[in-house]
Amino acid sequence: MAPPLDPDRVVSATVAASAEVASVVAGFVRLPRKVLTMVEKADALLDRADSLMVQAERSLEHTEGLMPVLQQVDRLGPDVAELLRVTDEVRRAVLGIPGVGMLWRRGGPAAEATGTDQPAR
Repeated sequence: MAPPLDPDRVVSATVAASAEVASVVAGFVRLPRKVLTMVEKADALLDRADSLMVQAERSLEHTEGLMPVLQQVDRLGPDVAELLRVTDEVRRAVLGIPGVGMLWRRGGPAAEATGTDQPAR
């Protein structure tokens, strides 16, 4: 035979169990809200990532257009160096012509710009 039940103990055990069930249910109620917040944040991050991808594609299109130009600039380096060398030789040859120094001293725009009456050497 079963021992007699104490009504006070049954009520207190039932109240304790009810409180525990209520806290578990409250946790389950908060869980969907947290999940919804996380999903909204993830959606915002995906939107940002999508806009970054669009910008990256546009940048890549512009870069592809620049590549032929950059290759031409790479080829121009030696040509520019040669042009500077020849220009310097021509300048030296002109300065070697008799009378150029006298023309320089007459006050042309080059003399005013340099602030001197001597030709550049």
